[in-house]
Amino acid sequence: MLEMTLQNAERWEKTRRLGRRRFVWLFGVLGGLLLAVGMTFFFRYGGVDLDAPRIFYPAGWILALIGGYIWGAGLWWWMEQRYAAARQQRPEAEASSAKTAAPAPGPDRLG
Repeated sequence: MLEMTLQNAERWEKTRRLGRRRFVWLFGVLGGLLLAVGMTFFFRYGGVDLDAPRIFYPAGWILALIGGYIWGAGLWWWMEQRYAAARQQRPEAEASSAKTAAPAPGPDRLG
């Protein structure tokens, strides 16, 4: 699994505020729908000689929507796993850097 950088974790925190349902619909289902429409135009008007009955187009759209939902849900799960791993590593990294950092000058230590 790829590690999540601090910048990516902050971006994911903003994205996850949308909620799982909205994320899956925007990035999964809508993406699947755009893919289906684009492929329809490509096969229909792109010069591809496809002798398929017209029923395959709506069936393809439905399959693209289902696939988009699965893709969006899987992407949400994967990003949550990466985010959780990054959050577990962050306190460990902060604790180890705090131990090695020089003490800050206080009132009795003027630099």
